[in-house]
Amino acid sequence: WAGGVRQAILLSVIGAGPTAPASLNAYYALEQHLADAWQDASSTVLRTFFYQQNLLMWAGDARATGALRLPLSADGCFAPLYEADVAEVVAALMQAQRGTPSRKTSILNLTGPEVISGP
Repeated sequence: WAGGVRQAILLSVIGAGPTAPASLNAYYALEQHLADAWQDASSTVLRTFFYQQNLLMWAGDARATGALRLPLSADGCFAPLYEADVAEVVAALMQAQRGTPSRKTSILNLTGPEVISGP
């Protein structure tokens, strides 16, 4: 256990990794730090991509242009998450790991329940 804490959960970004674009380097560095610092305890990296609440950042542009221009993947699809759903996943992980924690870092990619596509 690290400092008496049995488990850690880190929110990161889908796509973080050694071959990721430079904009994701800080996320991957945090993931590596967690894995190194928590070798004797349980840790989970939750990689997320896009929160529904972020759509508010594009509201002004959408009103001005009549288009919703989002940072979509090459296939034009995404599956937005709701913040409360991520909180439920965190709570479930904390409950599930209350017993004897494993001594490894798990990485989980989280997406929303529905894939949305656009031009």
